[in-house]
Amino acid sequence: MGIVIRRNAFADEASAIGLVESLGYTAYPGDREATELDLHWHDFDQAVAIVHGRYELTDGEGGDTFVLESGTLFELTDRVVHADRHGPYRVVFGFRADPRTFEAPISRDPVDRELP
Repeated sequence: MGIVIRRNAFADEASAIGLVESLGYTAYPGDREATELDLHWHDFDQAVAIVHGRYELTDGEGGDTFVLESGTLFELTDRVVHADRHGPYRVVFGFRADPRTFEAPISRDPVDRELP
């Protein structure tokens, strides 16, 4: 799957939670601080529903940068190299596994990625 972006996918936090759950994820709403992360990957699938704010997602394979705003949901499969930059935002994360079980570091260096 790689990166899938759904713009204008939901209207408010309640519908973001419903969408995330309808895709088979457990929803984790919360507020996030401004962050900028260079190219990295995760060893888990995730959905990210942007409730309020702005998020820039860069595809590490193709180099395209997507500017995502409120009402957008994107999904990343595990091992997809990407970078992200965002101001403070309200989000509903979706994970298929309990995030407390994720091994640190959560954001991994692209040179450490092994493909199946």
